[in-house]
Amino acid sequence: MMIKIFPLFLFFVIVTSCGNEKQTNVDNVKLNMLLLANVSDVDAFKKYSYDINQPKFNNWCDASKSVFAKVNDTTVVELFFDIDKEKLQEFLNDPEVIENISRFNFKPIRYSFENYIDWPTSSAIK
Repeated sequence: MMIKIFPLFLFFVIVTSCGNEKQTNVDNVKLNMLLLANVSDVDAFKKYSYDINQPKFNNWCDASKSVFAKVNDTTVVELFFDIDKEKLQEFLNDPEVIENISRFNFKPIRYSFENYIDWPTSSAIK
């Protein structure tokens, strides 16, 4: 059981360490995530885990912007935008999410969190 939980634990540790970057005093700083992961079967993972958990994405990110891409039969790329990291931690602790992810031997192999500032654009640029 520990082997199946470890990738999720590692992902949880990564999430809890994000946001420790230099803070700005701009109110519209947002957090995005790029995630590359191995799973046992991408098509099954998409149908029976990602799609099932996707309605819960709105609790911790802007799900309308989320991206899922199949790299090959065992590798996926996921993009998440406008993340609330505290709510992401709650999502990752949800027993149903843990089961859905563990069932497909989900293992993050590369990830990055990035802060960005949504600067207002000038009407001259539009």
